[in-house]
Amino acid sequence: MTVRKAGPRHAVIATCTLSIRDAGDADVLLANGLELIDEMAREAELVIFPSAAPSISLVISHAYRYQYYVASSVMRPPSVIVDPLGLVLSQSSENREVAVARVDLDYRVVPSRYLWERAGEVKEKYGDTIDWNWHSAESSCVMTSSNPEMPIGRFLEVEDMMTLNEWVAYNRRRIAQERGGPPVMPPGTERL
Repeated sequence: MTVRKAGPRHAVIATCTLSIRDAGDADVLLANGLELIDEMAREAELVIFPSAAPSISLVISHAYRYQYYVASSVMRPPSVIVDPLGLVLSQSSENREVAVARVDLDYRVVPSRYLWERAGEVKEKYGDTIDWNWHSAESSCVMTSSNPEMPIGRFLEVEDMMTLNEWVAYNRRRIAQERGGPPVMPPGTERL
């Protein structure tokens, strides 16, 4: 789990350029490059992939899986900028066009359950300084703060909210405890 400290900090940006000999190598090379980025840049907030990704869906799924922004070219237009929930923020529609998006790199992905219960209270207490972009299909949101005195990490601490990764880890521990331990494979079965 990546723990991001509250307060002003520099953005963590990762990039990976791979030479692609032919289109058949693109899927494997992109996956290897993204795995390498994940291993080396655990706190990445923005990944720039100037190499041509084989598909937008691969870029979207990686942004979602690792919860960071991805700016990437693809083999055919469009180039895309994707948020940590896998939503396309900007895309080009043809060659030589540029995809542009303004993003706040001081963000956290938070399960929506907190805001279902407390959205009115948060709005009343913080006004427009705390913002969230819903992704209703995933029941989560990207939260940001425009108040330098209350960066989003500090906000989550003060309001006792968990990030999505913390929430998933908490639920895994809770379920394993209720089961009496983690799930086990039946004897004689192999993991695929």
